[in-house]
Amino acid sequence: MRKSLLAIFSLCLFLGAGCGKGTPYYKDAQSQATPESSPTPKPDESKPFRGLEAELTKVPGTVKISGDGYIRGKTARFLQSIARENKDRKDKVSWSYDPYLDSVQRALTPADVETVVLQKCVEMQMSMFQESIGIANVGEKVPAFGWKCDVTLIDKTIPAVVGRKSFESEIKEMETVREGDKEIKRSPPLVEINNYLKRLPKK
Repeated sequence: MRKSLLAIFSLCLFLGAGCGKGTPYYKDAQSQATPESSPTPKPDESKPFRGLEAELTKVPGTVKISGDGYIRGKTARFLQSIARENKDRKDKVSWSYDPYLDSVQRALTPADVETVVLQKCVEMQMSMFQESIGIANVGEKVPAFGWKCDVTLIDKTIPAVVGRKSFESEIKEMETVREGDKEIKRSPPLVEINNYLKRLPKK
């Protein structure tokens, strides 16, 4: 019995717990551990432009287009994306500031804006395909939906429209239509638009 008590007492000393008194060793370890840092929230870069969309997206009456246009100074892009189910709903059509424009020097405040890029994309039916087996067309006809995007460049220092260009989703002459497909959908031509903006001359 005495040996058992001595063994328990020795074990308590080894663990540093004092047999019920004091702080358990695992709590000491927790207190010494470095706390994990919470991720820093990304600032909302669209905030300075809120409430100014109507003013900044107003298209001037003057048009001075030469070639594909140009970019002057710092730029703000505003987007409209109208899905086909919303094309008749005016409450769903509005301009929104794009904080992810990376192809040109982006303005961080409305006062910095010298060029405005308006990018309006509308989803629409662009073609019709039929289910086929081999070389024979059989079965149901399937609509192909894509996007038409109109890009307008506005030089706010003049002010004038200095560039316009349209882009469309790629719909091939022949598309694979599997049995049971109800429609074919293609993404907006965003890569082509960004490449266009990158290639524009800078002033």
